[in-house]
Amino acid sequence: MKPTLTGKTLPLYQLKDKYVSKGFKEAEEVKRPSWLQNPGPEDPQFRDKALQKTVGPLVGVTQGLSFDGIGEGLTGPNGTYAVNSVPPDTDVAVGTTQVVSLDNTAFAVFDKNTGAVTAGPYNTNVLWSALGASAACDVDNDGDGIVKFDQLAQRWLITQFAVAQGGTTGPFAQCVAISQTADATGSWLVFQFNPSTRGTKTDFPDYPKLGVWPDAYSMTFDMFNAAGTAYEGAGICGIDRVALLAGNNPTIVCAQLASTDYALLPVDMDGSTYPATGAKEIYIENSDASGSSTLLYMYRAKYNFTLGTVAVDARLPITVATYSNRTCTNTQKCVPQPTHTGTVQNGTFATESKLDTLAAHEMYRAAYRNFGSYESVTLSGPVLPSGSGGTGSNTAERWYELRGINTSGGTGTPTVYQQSTYSPDTSLFRWMGSIAQDHQGNMLMDYSGSSATVFPSVYITGRLNTDALNTMESETQVYAGLNSQVNLSGYAYGYRWGDYTAMMPDPNDCTFWYTGEYLKLAGLFNWSTRVLSASFPSCTSSAAVTMPIPSSTLTGTSANFLWTPGTNATNYWIDIGSVAGGNQYYQSGSLSPTTFSAAVNGLPSDGSTVYVTMYSLIGGQWVSNAYTYTAYNNASSKGVITTPRSEERRVGKECRSRWSPYH
Repeated sequence: MKPTLTGKTLPLYQLKDKYVSKGFKEAEEVKRPSWLQNPGPEDPQFRDKALQKTVGPLVGVTQGLSFDGIGEGLTGPNGTYAVNSVPPDTDVAVGTTQVVSLDNTAFAVFDKNTGAVTAGPYNTNVLWSALGASAACDVDNDGDGIVKFDQLAQRWLITQFAVAQGGTTGPFAQCVAISQTADATGSWLVFQFNPSTRGTKTDFPDYPKLGVWPDAYSMTFDMFNAAGTAYEGAGICGIDRVALLAGNNPTIVCAQLASTDYALLPVDMDGSTYPATGAKEIYIENSDASGSSTLLYMYRAKYNFTLGTVAVDARLPITVATYSNRTCTNTQKCVPQPTHTGTVQNGTFATESKLDTLAAHEMYRAAYRNFGSYESVTLSGPVLPSGSGGTGSNTAERWYELRGINTSGGTGTPTVYQQSTYSPDTSLFRWMGSIAQDHQGNMLMDYSGSSATVFPSVYITGRLNTDALNTMESETQVYAGLNSQVNLSGYAYGYRWGDYTAMMPDPNDCTFWYTGEYLKLAGLFNWSTRVLSASFPSCTSSAAVTMPIPSSTLTGTSANFLWTPGTNATNYWIDIGSVAGGNQYYQSGSLSPTTFSAAVNGLPSDGSTVYVTMYSLIGGQWVSNAYTYTAYNNASSKGVITTPRSEERRVGKECRSRWSPYH
């Protein structure tokens, strides 16, 4: 299918409309399949055998910036944000010079070096205003938003759904926007499409997630019937990334998976090293069992955007240590909070509340990384450490590193390289996590933590690549919550928390950026989010070329070379030549530390090898990475004269030639 509507926004810095909050508040129940709605208690004898028994030293990271993202009272050039929905759908992404905080229905742009708000807050649907006043994506600002920075192409992506106009019958729209440059405050190409995965059915596309893969922007959905009352199964969609980056109208291909699939994650690429050429997209999910399980599941899928088809391989079971999705007894709403203190903001207090763990989900993201000698995917989710109902019955974070991904062959079953359940004590409930790796294989995981004596706060733990397998270091509370979330009169949704969060590697491949929810005052429609950064002191990196794809064939005599930042690099330099280290075709000279691209002309057209050397000035020394490309072959696009033949003599005043083109 093609988008139903397309357009192009004005640069965001030209949009002068002040932020205006909705005139109403919005909250509703979590949508779950029927078999997950009322889980019974876990077997009292259950014990999580992957529970980490001991912890190492305090997680040894260097803390960076810490500032408020989108949340109650955030003030920027476009006004002051007022919360109008729960939960916040907490998300963050980081580019070469900017950070974007997006939460449910609004976003803002921040300076990466200072944390200052440089644009926003904006209602997210302002991105689709170019589609016209009748477009669902312009009219509806319904949230479930995701923001991504495609560091390979240096483009921002934002997506959310538009469902209000669909009512209880549909159709429903998914809204997608992609920036034209690495500047999130510039112009965006935007479109909307109907993510129908069952032909003419108009299913409700809940809980959308987005991942970057070389040939596709890959999405997952929980598909409910149009009324939102019955679960129909998981849906996947692929958006033609190559066409979209070229500014063309992309083809979108969708497929319906089984009714037993739920809350799939699209595997999302980190780092500058690509998977194998032509690699299939990958999707991973929890077993979705209402109780204990020893399985995760994985799908591989290959999109053909020319034909508009997708081939989905059979679901693969991945064996893991036994875990329990029954984080609570008979309900997911079991995370304790202290009794609230002080004034309740933005409403009338009704009752205290416990928080939802969002059990039976592997949480956003499933982060892929190619280390050269192996490929790895990390992910995490909430589990129950013990079924006793007493000691150890707090919610914990189970994390995994999967290997054997095999993007070159596209076959075989990944295996668990390491895993553990992180719960160093039995009082703090840990949930709403996200995990990722830097380019050295060091990991950082953030999550929410709360107890009867600790307000919901932001925590991190992590591990060096040299730490003992299956272990995390001691956690640290990186931002303390100041109050509890409560039920308000007319809104019994004080249990809704987060819905997801994000741990994102910086394009420099060493720094982690993450976000979490907290409250300053007691309430429901008054959440705040915190954006933080951290890195392991041992991690350093130099600039890496991401486009054109290293080792590929160039498509012409001109090319735009893009690269990722290096840690603490003060200058860059790129040479392009006919021999290793040469600069016969191009020499950039010294470039500023905020320059991450070079437009190069005059490249050869003879199919020869082109050598690229990328330099970073770090600590007063030039550090280099080398790449090769195959030059565009002009001869392969020229026609061949077929008549008259070379041995024939022309007779008379007229000669007609015929030729056959190469394709």
